[in-house]
Amino acid sequence: MKKQELKKHIDRASDILVQVAKHHRASLPSIKKEAEIMKNELSKVSALEKVFRKRAQDVLTVLKNRKNDAKK
Repeated sequence: MKKQELKKHIDRASDILVQVAKHHRASLPSIKKEAEIMKNELSKVSALEKVFRKRAQDVLTVLKNRKNDAKK
């Protein structure tokens, strides 16, 4: 998963906000539907961020272990 994917999800959420703002006369169910789509897009970003953080921590752990092994 790449940084570009995160950007894509963030851009999608932003686009939805713009659509809602442009069509502020839209019916309430329509706005609720758009808000739900935005919420789903943002949750994808959050999930991707957690994956990136976990992978980064795993890499740091491996590097630390290699450094400690090299000292022995």
